[in-house]
Amino acid sequence: PASLAYPPENYLQSIRHWADEEGIVLIFDEIMSAFRLANGGAQEIYQVQPDLVTVGKGMANGLPLAALAGPDRLMHKAHAIGYGPTFQGEIYALAAANAALEIYRSEPVCRHLNEMGRRLQDGIRSAAVSAGIPLHLEGIAPRLVPRFQSLAGYAEPLLRTFFIQELLHGGILFGGTFLPSYTHTDADIRYTLGCIQPIFKAMRDAIQSETLPERISIPLHTLYLGERND
Repeated sequence: PASLAYPPENYLQSIRHWADEEGIVLIFDEIMSAFRLANGGAQEIYQVQPDLVTVGKGMANGLPLAALAGPDRLMHKAHAIGYGPTFQGEIYALAAANAALEIYRSEPVCRHLNEMGRRLQDGIRSAAVSAGIPLHLEGIAPRLVPRFQSLAGYAEPLLRTFFIQELLHGGILFGGTFLPSYTHTDADIRYTLGCIQPIFKAMRDAIQSETLPERISIPLHTLYLGERND
């Protein structure tokens, strides 16, 4: 319901109405949006309730845990469709979930993630425009994916790999997605943006001098299988 973009106005409501008309079970994959966009994910924000919902390790603060939730009329059928969790005997992630869910209920976790994400989003866009780097940020504010457009013959994987490499030099571990956490502060965002601004300028200089490939010393980063670098 909300991953690489926010849903258009009335989009989820229309799907809910259509599924009801056709007698179709509506399933929301909230693994990326629950406990990040809001405690209840996109269905809480947009007030659209699916028939089934999946949530992931966000409910356990990163420990391996997932859940399938829904009404009794559907959940009672689980035994007949071969549903069998691999980690059904594991208890440490459940203890972590108990602790994490209590924090979600009592503290403004998702509000903080969205605020940090929006500040990061605005700062990255401003730095890219200032340096003349064609960059598009996909996703919701608390989960941002920078996508570089090919520039001067250099494809996105090269530009992204240079970006990741220079962030590493600045002490920032980045795997292709910006995921603000509850522990991140304004100072962390300022530090990150302070690293990104000169990186974009260095990228522009490397492109203009046609030395970008020679300045990359880490393996080429890919977002998906089969991504091309030419």
